[in-house]
Amino acid sequence: MDELGLSQAPVVLGVSLGTIMVPVYVSSPLQLVLSDSTLAELLAIREALKIFCQSEWVNISNLIIEFDSSVAVSWEVNSIVDWMAKVVPGAMFVAAIIVGVVITIFVLLLRKCLKKRKKEERKRKYFIQNGGAYLRRLISTGALVGDSKVFSPEELEIATDGFNENRILGRGGQATVFKAMLRSGRVVAVKRAKTVEEWIRESFINEIIVLLEIKHDNVVGLIGFCLEAEKPLLVYEYIPNGSLYQILHEQPDNFLNSWEVRRRIIREVAEAITYLHAIRTTDFNGICHRDLKSQNILLDQQYRSVLADFGIARFLGPDRSHLTTQAIGSLGYIDPELQFSGEYTKRSDVYSYGVVIAELLTGEKAISRRWGNLAMQLKSAVKNDNISAILDCKIVTEENKNELSSYTKLSRRCLKKKGKNRPFMEDILNELNRLQGLFG
Repeated sequence: MDELGLSQAPVVLGVSLGTIMVPVYVSSPLQLVLSDSTLAELLAIREALKIFCQSEWVNISNLIIEFDSSVAVSWEVNSIVDWMAKVVPGAMFVAAIIVGVVITIFVLLLRKCLKKRKKEERKRKYFIQNGGAYLRRLISTGALVGDSKVFSPEELEIATDGFNENRILGRGGQATVFKAMLRSGRVVAVKRAKTVEEWIRESFINEIIVLLEIKHDNVVGLIGFCLEAEKPLLVYEYIPNGSLYQILHEQPDNFLNSWEVRRRIIREVAEAITYLHAIRTTDFNGICHRDLKSQNILLDQQYRSVLADFGIARFLGPDRSHLTTQAIGSLGYIDPELQFSGEYTKRSDVYSYGVVIAELLTGEKAISRRWGNLAMQLKSAVKNDNISAILDCKIVTEENKNELSSYTKLSRRCLKKKGKNRPFMEDILNELNRLQGLFG
């Protein structure tokens, strides 16, 4: 309490009633409780009270600070009953009410201001903590361009109905995705970090940076973001039909029982990856997705493929052909060469793409109890000229057997053990064009 410089001196209060200045006796204790108050807040209260008490009518010098489980700030106004109290009946009662009301209003306003200031300080802290300052610097210097909206935490809290469990679209290792409705009535998907670990915050800011550079029909659109919440939030366009993984492996009777639909998905994903790899500026030479899998391929209203989840995507430097990294991605899709070389290249994405083709050809998961490693099973079938044994019977007809065999061999080329023996995505897209011309 000494730090606050408080003293216990007599108090004189004057109350104006009409044109008469009446000294009255008032005993009006009042408390303001501030949870999680700081010394700075207490000092702010004291300074505000000093200003308030400089009025010619009020002079309060007795301010008591009490510390308990929470911090309480209280003061008491006292003076001597004067003979004027007898002259003006009820003066003591009137004065008590006036002083009580004035001080109560003042305290409430002060508390509101302090609460607002604390909230703004917390937002600024989260903004910096979540990489907002770095992002702002990139945009201000022109190193990053793009069109997206900055949302407030309150907007997204309302849009997701308080991040209601019933609004969950999916859960991942890093985040949970909620269905939400903005004030405009637009339905969107909101991705919220599960924890506040630094590597997760970095993946969110990385995804913003990557998606601001991308505009493609087969890549999910970033509508906006919020970095002022404790857990960062990303807002995407809403893709209603879930992921390729869900439909292919968890819904036995679905539209994917048609080879024509699966073939179209193979092509659309190839176009999206080819686009990423081909993006070039003075600062970078393409983007590696690094987590291509059926869970990250979404299907929209027209069952068009939309590539999502760019949390671990990376830019390749202008003169770089690879990224130096540890094995990263999802089991069953990871380039086997990566664990030995530590070099992630565009052809590492090609390996993952080959696994996705294998899933669509066989109807099996990348890793399963029945098949083990799908990539190994497909390579074995091609080697032993036993392709028909691994194909999904739902899509096989007498007319498309040769076409399915050609696509299986293309998948095998993508799954070569050595990256240098795999085709680039541009070559794969050319091969798909050739197959389309050949088989219609």
